[in-house]
Amino acid sequence: MRNTPRNNDPVRWLSGDHAVFEELLWLHQEALLERRCAVAVEIWDAWFERLRAHARAEEAWLLPCLESADWETPWPARVYRAEHARLQQLAGAHRAAVAEHAAGNGPGRREALGLIAAARRVADMSAHHEQREEEGLFPLLEANLPAKALQALGESVAAELSAAPLPAVAALRGRLDSAVAASA
Repeated sequence: MRNTPRNNDPVRWLSGDHAVFEELLWLHQEALLERRCAVAVEIWDAWFERLRAHARAEEAWLLPCLESADWETPWPARVYRAEHARLQQLAGAHRAAVAEHAAGNGPGRREALGLIAAARRVADMSAHHEQREEEGLFPLLEANLPAKALQALGESVAAELSAAPLPAVAALRGRLDSAVAASA
């Protein structure tokens, strides 16, 4: 899935990421359910790399707009920054736990359930954060920034995101399916 919005609209770029993030987080949980930790780590790493680029883009380009404007906002920029930091902290810890199992014999069923529960907590937090952006931050930008400013913002966001290409969900799905088939 490619994220190529027209006119470098930053809201479309970042909203497009949200849909891919959700798919990758579900795919990661499927890999854990199948106890394929090496593939689960690969999927997590793809998600996490793009998540970090996504957060950098928002913090470098969108949140300064929010901070410098006199808009009435339900959530100040510090809330978005704190959620980015917490998501990345939880994601790093979860990755380490899954990687530990990938290096060994893999998790038992109960351990796999624990890993799935931890992944679900990260996915739920990510979904809540994305909802806050979709309902708060993005509409504010669209309603208050002139078209030229939004276009320039989109170009900056696109440049930031180009450092971490959008993961190929279908290819990762194929890797998981192949790993499962190989052990059947």
